[in-house]
Amino acid sequence: MDFERLQQLDTEKLKDVAKNYQRYGLDSSMHQEAIRLLKLRGFEADDLLLLGLFENPMENRAEAIARDFQKSTRVALFIYLALFALNLALPFLKITNPNVEIGILTLACAFFVSFLVFLMKSFFYQHEFYDVLGRKNRLNSAVLFMVLGIPLYFVLFILIRKEMKENLSGAGI
Repeated sequence: MDFERLQQLDTEKLKDVAKNYQRYGLDSSMHQEAIRLLKLRGFEADDLLLLGLFENPMENRAEAIARDFQKSTRVALFIYLALFALNLALPFLKITNPNVEIGILTLACAFFVSFLVFLMKSFFYQHEFYDVLGRKNRLNSAVLFMVLGIPLYFVLFILIRKEMKENLSGAGI
């Protein structure tokens, strides 16, 4: 979209472009131009601020939730990989001391419980993300999330992260 196209838009569409310019893949110069055109059409800066055209609070909330999702999934992925490495190394370790065995078993259980906690946090962030966007979550079941998440976490992590990025940059909230 170019500046000439912006001038041809009716006021409602111009307000939509000003509010959701990032969703439409436009840069800040197009956002500023849309605001300038609205001012030329009689809108005051206070009116535009009240209409939420300078920022989109739902988009800001969705971005914050996406960041929280990223943090919890990274921690879960780290724990998952540590647990996976521990399980791979365990058969090769020649442990003769029962106290060491109990320590390693306790560590593995702590890793697993921590992984489950962060996996559930990821699910709740993902669910909240789609609620804020007003979109349907394809993986809405916590049980399905857990069943797929435990053995296939690495794949699930990549797919959900990609889908959330697409939804965050998709058209209009």
